[in-house]
Amino acid sequence: MQVHASVLRFVTALGIATSSHGRRTEALPQIHLAGASSSGPYETVKAWIALFSASYPEAHLTLSNVSSGAAKSALWGDIDCAMNPVYDLCEDLGKDEFGTTLWGIGAVPFTTSDYGNHTSLQLQQLPVLGGPVIPVYSKDVTGNLGLMTDLAFNMTFDIIAGIFNGSIAVWDDPVIAAVNPGLTLPNEKITVFVREDRSGLSEKLTEAIHCAVPEWPDDAIGNLPIWPLKNLSHISVISSPDIYHFKANGQVGVVHGLLRRPYSIGYLDLVHLSALNQFVSQAHVSSDENSNKFLSVDNVTLHKAINGFGEVTDPTLHNSNPIKEEAPKDRYPIMQYLNWYVKRNHTEYDDCYQAWLLCTFIQWTYTDPRAVEIALERGWVVPLQTVVKDVLTKLKEVQCIDMETTDRWGKPQAISALDYTPIPYRHNMNEIGKVRSVGWNFGIIIIVSSLIFSTWVLWKVDDHIVRASQPEFLYMICFGAFAMGCSLFPLGVDESFSNAKECDIACMAFPWLITCGFSISFSALFSKTWRINRLFHGSRFRKMKVRVKDVMKPFYVIFTLNVVFLTAWTLVDPFKWKRIHIDLVNSYGTCQGDGIASVVFIVLILFVNGSALVLANIQSFKARGISDEFSEHRYVGLAMASMLQIFTVGLPLSFLVKKNPSARFFVFSCIIFVVAMSLLLFIFVPKMLYRETRKSGRQAGTISAYSTTKKTSDNFSTNSAVRTVYNPSLQHGTRQQNCDIKSKLEEYEKRLSMLGVRLNQQGFDAESLFDEVGMPSMTTAGDKRGRNKTEMPINDYATVTFSLPKENSTALPAMASNSSLSKLEAATSTSPNNNTSSLKENLSVLSSQVSDDFSPKSPALTMLTSNP
Repeated sequence: MQVHASVLRFVTALGIATSSHGRRTEALPQIHLAGASSSGPYETVKAWIALFSASYPEAHLTLSNVSSGAAKSALWGDIDCAMNPVYDLCEDLGKDEFGTTLWGIGAVPFTTSDYGNHTSLQLQQLPVLGGPVIPVYSKDVTGNLGLMTDLAFNMTFDIIAGIFNGSIAVWDDPVIAAVNPGLTLPNEKITVFVREDRSGLSEKLTEAIHCAVPEWPDDAIGNLPIWPLKNLSHISVISSPDIYHFKANGQVGVVHGLLRRPYSIGYLDLVHLSALNQFVSQAHVSSDENSNKFLSVDNVTLHKAINGFGEVTDPTLHNSNPIKEEAPKDRYPIMQYLNWYVKRNHTEYDDCYQAWLLCTFIQWTYTDPRAVEIALERGWVVPLQTVVKDVLTKLKEVQCIDMETTDRWGKPQAISALDYTPIPYRHNMNEIGKVRSVGWNFGIIIIVSSLIFSTWVLWKVDDHIVRASQPEFLYMICFGAFAMGCSLFPLGVDESFSNAKECDIACMAFPWLITCGFSISFSALFSKTWRINRLFHGSRFRKMKVRVKDVMKPFYVIFTLNVVFLTAWTLVDPFKWKRIHIDLVNSYGTCQGDGIASVVFIVLILFVNGSALVLANIQSFKARGISDEFSEHRYVGLAMASMLQIFTVGLPLSFLVKKNPSARFFVFSCIIFVVAMSLLLFIFVPKMLYRETRKSGRQAGTISAYSTTKKTSDNFSTNSAVRTVYNPSLQHGTRQQNCDIKSKLEEYEKRLSMLGVRLNQQGFDAESLFDEVGMPSMTTAGDKRGRNKTEMPINDYATVTFSLPKENSTALPAMASNSSLSKLEAATSTSPNNNTSSLKENLSVLSSQVSDDFSPKSPALTMLTSNP
């Protein structure tokens, strides 16, 4: 038992030592992640970075506001900091250097030449956002300049193409007036603003025009088109009154031109349009399906357009307007799709920490609801979940060199960046781990031991020791221990090798097995000991038949209550596997119910089984005076002491280490192992040792059951069906006293038999008289060894054997029954005695004295052993 306490003290130290494992206690390193964004999503990406950095403070994400083409080409170092020192990327570089980014976002997809010229980078584009390309005009065209309201100004793709190639030069052109019958258009020349830099907006607009107007020139398609406009001048000469076609850098340049020149037109994204809605307004564009139906940008047309977001994660697919054939109708017709620009080659990253942090940021923009909300608030639409799933799969292709993962020669290996976890972020799942094998080996030992002991009972079932120990209950004890051993296996289940559903099943399998096993074992022990006590503490000299089913009622009650409570628990509020997060990097798995019902059922089950344990101890205490051959009270006491010690230390400790599943599993394994093995070893091993030592002559015992009928006279006999017990371990003096008592009993029986004969000769019915006064019958018999013993049958299952205690070994006490018997003999031998009442009175006195002289509680006699 001292070993149990030592083991538990070790577990306590283990729990304390591991309680602070995994916490971040030092400052995180700064990881530099340079990036570039086109002007459209720039503000959205800035908001993403600010929110992401709050959770990952080591992420130093720099963002340069450039065109889509520059955001793409910056991956291979095409940002000239000498020409564009305003870029955020150049703040950490010299003015004569070229900036190179790790990532970017823009509307211009990679081309075949991009992939071919930069194969070492292993470029990859991932669709992230969708947004409209909106033709916008200054509100003085419709006469509502400065107002927040918009008037429906319609434009077909023919009109858009005519304006951007210069064939339509005034606002009241008949073509424009025909689709805007309700508007009074000014007779003013149209000032056109286009982008001079590489732009995804330019690419999407020119492609949409080309799809609707095939005559649109091929060189006027792309992210840097050659616009078919005469006298196309730089915006720096915007003040010239004779110039109406200008090119500007970025959306900021287009906005600047729209605000400075009246009666102007250009194209923007929704973010910039929303900021200028007092001065510019969107044109309603004709539908792809019906040129007479005009669509504006709103939630309906945008979401219908995003449903047409095709498969654009394939690097070989470079269609910049990837609308699926089955795309919904009435979608907004001019859409741009923004892509992340990343490099997959592990050589492009300093280490796995840098690559992991970048991929985590990109993954976060798809999966975090706050990131999606930021995009929606700024007028963007997000891809469908089917596209997002494909994107996240492609993102896993980004690789890095993990110095901790090596091949058979010790060379570091390239792994997916998302499969790497930096040390500060390595989540401690607090799984059971290697200690699981210890607990499961405990379970195997319990199971094998219960099978061995039950096999021994089956093998020796005809042996008197096994029969005296009541095999039915021994089988039940073995089965209960078997179930308790099996309970260790679901107790050791966690997420390390099982899914959530299997963990849920294991959560309820453990209480079923441990409860049923415990209740079977200890209710069987109670019933077994109760049967012995009923036999040995029943009324004297009264026949008592105690069958197995008579003492099984407590077992049925206890087991039924457990099954009812467990079934209700399983149906109402079953335990389920849940992961409890301690902090950012620490969590543990445990079984919990959803409400208070599970706690109530646990209390009820503990009360029922605690009652079984208490009752078993009470019955064991009552059986303390019965031989160890038939009652295990002494060994049950030792088992209870072991269990008390393990429960006293183990149960409080299990609460202290509840956040450490490894230590908690070990504590529960020790408790179950001690309970089950203490029960098995203390019940079965002493019986095995007793049987073996009896064979060697150090201690022996036999049990025989037989029925004898001894006729002493006509119509008078003494009958008994008895089990006799012989214990040769008594000292020689005690055995001699038994022989003396046997001789006196034989003499008494002979004289009593002769008395019966005389009474019959005198006309009395001796047998009826003896039965009427309750005269006990005596018999002697021999066993297989030829030894004689003297027994007094109490009932069909028990026989008492008497011997004098050591302190009375000098002389036998005088038996009071001798004088009464002598008087009766004298009265019946001289002459017939016709006084029936006097005879009955004398016989009653004799019967009472015989019962006192030969009772197991007689001061002169002791009961050595008796039990079925």
